[in-house]
Amino acid sequence: TSKTSDPEIIQPGVPTDIEYTISITNLDDETHHIPEITDYLPPGFDYIGPVSGITTEEPQVTLETINDVERYSLLWQFSPAVSIASGEILTLTFWAEATKDVSGSYYNEVIVLPDVSVPHIFQPDDMDVTWDDFNTTYSWNTGAVIVPAYDTSSEAEGITIDANMSLILGGITITSWQVD
Repeated sequence: TSKTSDPEIIQPGVPTDIEYTISITNLDDETHHIPEITDYLPPGFDYIGPVSGITTEEPQVTLETINDVERYSLLWQFSPAVSIASGEILTLTFWAEATKDVSGSYYNEVIVLPDVSVPHIFQPDDMDVTWDDFNTTYSWNTGAVIVPAYDTSSEAEGITIDANMSLILGGITITSWQVD
């Protein structure tokens, strides 16, 4: 399972639509079934749709707090489960918006829950994980979106100025600032 984003680099301070594509490859010798896919958008990104590929159904969108950070999860559940033959590649494409307030590097995670069984030489119960977790295909550090902006702070005589700056051709621009 992998994920790509387009564009990969966006202008800071400007809301930008991002096209995400999830690719699922069956490397096994047998056909398998996928009952659900969960995608976690980066903080500061909003789902805007539409969806294409293995489904055109809108996902269940939920705002969750993960590691003290709010982000949207997108859940697609399939009934019946989607079949994926040996060697087949399935894609799911959707759109999200990077809000004007994002800056830095943002990665996206996707979890594909296949019906693949694990060899019984492994005992997930002994490893303190559930069978579902053990059977999950997880994508990490994919679908990167880079917003070339930097936070800076300056203090003098009890006054602090915090600013967010972005690189532009020929210089730097201040996209936001605050005086304390």
